[in-house]
Amino acid sequence: MYTKEDIQQILNEIEMHLTDNFEENFKYIMSKIKYYREQEDAQNVVVAIYDFFKGYLSGEDVEKFKELIKQGVKKRRSDHQLAVDHIKNKKFKEASLVLEHLIKTFPFKRSEGKEWYAFAKPFELVLFATKYEQTKLIQQYEEPVSIYFYQLAYCKMMEKDFEGALEAINRACQYDPTSFEMIFLKAGIYDELKEPLLAHNAVREALEYAYLKEDFMKAYYLLGLYFAKRNDDLVALACLTLSTHFRSTKFNEPLKQIVSKKCIISLDNEPDKINEILMTENVQFGPSATVMSAFDNQFFEKVQSFKKEIKDEFTKIKEDIFNDEYFMLSASVSQIQ
Repeated sequence: MYTKEDIQQILNEIEMHLTDNFEENFKYIMSKIKYYREQEDAQNVVVAIYDFFKGYLSGEDVEKFKELIKQGVKKRRSDHQLAVDHIKNKKFKEASLVLEHLIKTFPFKRSEGKEWYAFAKPFELVLFATKYEQTKLIQQYEEPVSIYFYQLAYCKMMEKDFEGALEAINRACQYDPTSFEMIFLKAGIYDELKEPLLAHNAVREALEYAYLKEDFMKAYYLLGLYFAKRNDDLVALACLTLSTHFRSTKFNEPLKQIVSKKCIISLDNEPDKINEILMTENVQFGPSATVMSAFDNQFFEKVQSFKKEIKDEFTKIKEDIFNDEYFMLSASVSQIQ
């Protein structure tokens, strides 16, 4: 990482090369930014050059600069859509190249006393604010850089580059640490790397941030599969019963029936019993205390007031949780905890 003195010297040298011609200056600045983007630990230099040039401009040049930046943003959105289309068409190598370029050319900011994030969903921001109580220090990137890394991890996983996938998903979780989908993908990558315990722990971590019934279905299925392989049939049945409660699929229902026959019991409509069994392995039952507390966080009200779509989404999340008998028990458990 460059020091403040290093950066100031770089800026002084840049200023000496600037002229009265905006086009020449812009071309020169972009060449310097490109150069430092390719250097290790030089992102603070990239941000400094950008801020310096923005402050250097005046008059019509300011508007010209804004227009060029706007065009650049439009191009990056178009490139990202191209990557998404490649993924849909199973062209993972092509998608990876586009995503890697977007990541390489993105100016990751560093600010003293502040952390920069890119929450893929508004409720993930609320979860983060609830858990870490850092709302005043949160800075949100305008571009979905966490999704770039998440999609890159998925592409590399599909290409059987599991080490590369793990590196990418760790970066995704760095910028969106309360995303169920991202942590859950990490569990899948660990599974491919033949690390069952790490995969299991990642599922447990993801479960803390689950708030959609689909998420609970997937998480409890994998937990049930893990305990079934360990021959912990009763815990496996409890997990699989929860999984099928949230959504019965061709994956979880057959395994649940097999384990149920081994246990010679059924736990359907027995949330209290399920909770009691899960407690023996310290497995979370339903929504976590973090999720339940998020609805009482003042940041919840603040974020959902931004857009009608967000408010509607938050309302649906809240209704799904509090209108389910299993969730209701979890709410009382969370309050006790």
